[in-house]
Amino acid sequence: MPYSLSESDRHSFADDVWVLDLARTPSGALASISSDQALSVFDPSAPLRNGPLRTFPTSHGNLTTLRVFGESVVCTAGENGAVEVWDLRAAARVSQFTAYHDLHSDDITTLSYHPSNVHILLSGSTDGLVSIHDTSVADEDEMTVQTLNPGASVHRAGFLADALVCALSHDERFALYDVSEDHGSGDALCDFGDLREGLGCQYVADVVPKVDGSGAIVGAGSQDKEHFELVFLAQAQAQGGSWTLDRGTSVALPGAHGGEIVRSFCFFDDQHVVFTGGEDSNIKAWRPGS
Repeated sequence: MPYSLSESDRHSFADDVWVLDLARTPSGALASISSDQALSVFDPSAPLRNGPLRTFPTSHGNLTTLRVFGESVVCTAGENGAVEVWDLRAAARVSQFTAYHDLHSDDITTLSYHPSNVHILLSGSTDGLVSIHDTSVADEDEMTVQTLNPGASVHRAGFLADALVCALSHDERFALYDVSEDHGSGDALCDFGDLREGLGCQYVADVVPKVDGSGAIVGAGSQDKEHFELVFLAQAQAQGGSWTLDRGTSVALPGAHGGEIVRSFCFFDDQHVVFTGGEDSNIKAWRPGS
């Protein structure tokens, strides 16, 4: 049966600031990016209302992406085509480099590294393509090793396993792809279609892989109902079993961010807490009801 979490705490940014993305670092910190072009770091074990431990101004012009790439290292990116690398323990930006220019014909919306090969990078774009690149190849024209075509502007994409990729479009279409060497067709392994129909929602915020490789969590919301739900994507136990969205074990966040859209979520299973960030200027913590 589905169960619910209750809001236990929140941090509020300025009224006109959107929370764009959240991420958990391997060292256990909570990182966020917001539309005031800031990277903020929180202690998830402390009250959110205490505010961030530290905040870094970024220089992207329009900040769009936050990704974790090491124990205490995160990367941010935006419309200026640069990636900034931040060491959260050193409390400083440690490097900046220009992103690849010709991987896509339009804005890059998502990045994901391979779970076991640090040289393999996945990128998704508003050009409607998901591409897999070997960053050990020096020639940018030769580094793309596989391209998938979800058929619409890509919102999120990433590796669920070594040879399994998921892609979510901006019109909420979702599919899984087998990217193993002996499966080169590029066709979807499992096409869920428009998730708004299957999940009865208005939007899908993100698809977050489970750290144990058992599937992913799909975050779906309805701003009209002020509701957000975490739905498990899992594979049947039998070898090669089908992938399903299990709403019977979903987790509801009633009230969500009011009538505003939830932009991102992440979970700290060891602390029994889910964090969400939304267009209402808030980061919220959700825990089992008292």
